[in-house]
Amino acid sequence: MEITRLYRLLNLITLLRSGRRYDPNSLARELGVSRRTIFRDLNILTAARIPYYFDEETGAYTISQSFFLPAINLTIDEALAVLLATRKMIGRIPLPLFQHASRAAVKIESSLPGIIQDHCGSVMDNVEVRWPATSDDQSLDEKFRSLRMAVERQRKVLMEYESLFEAGNDHPMGKMIEIVLSPYRLVFIHRAWYVLGYSDYHKEVRTFKISRINSIRILEEMFAARPDFSLEEYLGDAWVMIREGKRYNVELLFSRKVARNVAEVNWHRTQECEFLEDGSLRYQVTVDGLSEISWWILGYGDQVTVLKPVKLAQMINLTAANIMKIYTKV
Repeated sequence: MEITRLYRLLNLITLLRSGRRYDPNSLARELGVSRRTIFRDLNILTAARIPYYFDEETGAYTISQSFFLPAINLTIDEALAVLLATRKMIGRIPLPLFQHASRAAVKIESSLPGIIQDHCGSVMDNVEVRWPATSDDQSLDEKFRSLRMAVERQRKVLMEYESLFEAGNDHPMGKMIEIVLSPYRLVFIHRAWYVLGYSDYHKEVRTFKISRINSIRILEEMFAARPDFSLEEYLGDAWVMIREGKRYNVELLFSRKVARNVAEVNWHRTQECEFLEDGSLRYQVTVDGLSEISWWILGYGDQVTVLKPVKLAQMINLTAANIMKIYTKV
């Protein structure tokens, strides 16, 4: 069925649900079609089991009040967006309260008229979504629910947390510490969910990975609201999420082979890209800390050169030397 007819059927349903009186002639005028087309469209509604009826007394058509159809009256593009979310996205990302989201999505999808479901379904068969690898946490729902309630009620939480920072680089497993946290924000950053808040243990605002929370309990003690807290200010110019306390102007030169791929992505809010005559890319960005961006640079191997700062070039050089030590033994 062509899009124009589907669009007209949506408008027809909207008119029949409006409560106004529409006979075949007035429907034809509203939709800009002939009476014969209106009767054909009404037959399609019958086939789709949409219970409209003709009121002999008023001489008008209407839809049964017992028939539930959302007042939002989704357009074709909106319906496609809903089905893209329900069929292709939900279940493929680490979504808190997934079961509830899944049931809500099914309700939205099932409320669409059959003819729209069929059309959109055929489109969905040719669409696929491939998400990058994300943190897998089987208990995300429970932890997220507790943290969400704590944020809403401004209650502190007591949590047992596996801290890699306190454990140090020599211990691959984290050190278990108890933290009393005043949670400010829940945020998904780069593959995983985090909670941001003031830690009584660290005496400052910190970021904690939810998957590393071993246990959590909401306390009766309340904390003062922080309406002035800004996630953007907290993260600042960190490459991803870890600020190191010093800003650097980074300048990189990407080869022609990867230049366009790099330039097509908005990696950082301060980035500036300039294509050179040979097709290579000069990439400039201001970041707080060099550790995170160094790992990103290493991912491009020999297709990128660090022009500045010297400290970053030295970090890359040291890592490359350590890699060479590993593989010269192979």
